[in-house]
Amino acid sequence: MRRCVVDASVAAKWHFPEELSENAAVLLSRQEAGELEIYAPDLILYEFGSVVLKKSRAGHVSSDDAQTILEEFVASRPRLVSAAETVALALRFAETARASFYDSTYLAAAELVGGALVTADQRFVALTAGTPFAKVVQLLSEVQP
Repeated sequence: MRRCVVDASVAAKWHFPEELSENAAVLLSRQEAGELEIYAPDLILYEFGSVVLKKSRAGHVSSDDAQTILEEFVASRPRLVSAAETVALALRFAETARASFYDSTYLAAAELVGGALVTADQRFVALTAGTPFAKVVQLLSEVQP
């Protein structure tokens, strides 16, 4: 079975109608069909929580809805990869790609599970260009609905 790691930019599209939400939904459909296993570093719980808080503060969702969305995500989240497993690789990747440690944690998780990192973060993809990690990173826009 294929595996992938998603970041918070993808997870947000599962819960909020945004550009590329249909592409993100394809990943969930493939997981439900048994074609794909979706993973994320445990950092995603905090990053997704931050996204939900921003949406609530901006008035895009009520406080009650924000709480429900966060609870639903925690209940149905991707399989989590522990920070303890990713930190050493994340540091190496961050230094090589000149990316943030946080972003590199997702890349490290992809390496550990043997899958691609799917992200909507074009800036991060650009940082990995020309590095050995470029082949592991896939833009969400490349996931075909």
